[in-house]
Amino acid sequence: MYALIESSKNALYRSDDGGFKWTMVNNEGQWTNNRPFYFQDIAVDPKNDNRLWLIYQMIAVSEDAGKSFNVVIPYNGIHPDHHAFWTHPENPDFIIDGNDGGIGITRDRGKTWMFDEKIPVGQFYHINVDNAFPYNVMGGMQDNGSWRGPAYTLTEGGIKNYYWESLWGGDGFEVMPDPEDNDWVYAESQGGSAGRYNVKTGETWNIQPTSPDLNTKLRFNWNAAMAQDPFDPKTIYFGSQFIHKSTNKGAAWEIISSDLTTNDSAKIDQRNNGGISID
Repeated sequence: MYALIESSKNALYRSDDGGFKWTMVNNEGQWTNNRPFYFQDIAVDPKNDNRLWLIYQMIAVSEDAGKSFNVVIPYNGIHPDHHAFWTHPENPDFIIDGNDGGIGITRDRGKTWMFDEKIPVGQFYHINVDNAFPYNVMGGMQDNGSWRGPAYTLTEGGIKNYYWESLWGGDGFEVMPDPEDNDWVYAESQGGSAGRYNVKTGETWNIQPTSPDLNTKLRFNWNAAMAQDPFDPKTIYFGSQFIHKSTNKGAAWEIISSDLTTNDSAKIDQRNNGGISID
């Protein structure tokens, strides 16, 4: 038995007597402190109890019962941030990995991986449409950026994968078309990152609101609020602890509210909250 313990000093333990006695086998932070509150996990090879898989932003494997690990899926190749891991009970070379991009499959125990592109598992936070003809559907996806594609086509063959256009990176949230020009969209990602993007030219503008003075630090939610004025196509709004308003499509901002939070310093200090392991 193995146990990966989150505590003031994270560590991996092993028991050879059904859990009566435990021995620490690894307490190196690079293997034991990878966002345990979110996804870090372990899996044991069903045919070899000394082979241990480590599941986190990447995938690593140990051949010596957890004393050392080697990364087999880095940040590239298969999508990072791994949450599920299945090993065939009779053929441990056959493994299916579930991650923020879908699933990866290996039939040679991790030497090579295939990303299955046939499974529609993208998770949209928000969706929107524009006034083009045919109109486009757009939205931001969990850890897969922001995308836009046609609702239908005027030619035979239907909608192809390559009709979809990448608009913005990171975790995608709100995507809003410019009511005056369908080639321009507003998009955002985590932490208040926001911009305007021209789908034809690739021109990009960062429009995230900036602090009004040196003494004020803006605080944005993971998925900050962004909205268009329904009456003025040039006016948009953005949320931090304040409401920000722009009347020129994000080129400049003004703050139109007081601090709408409790402004509790103990709660907003991200260095000392969020559980045992600080993110």
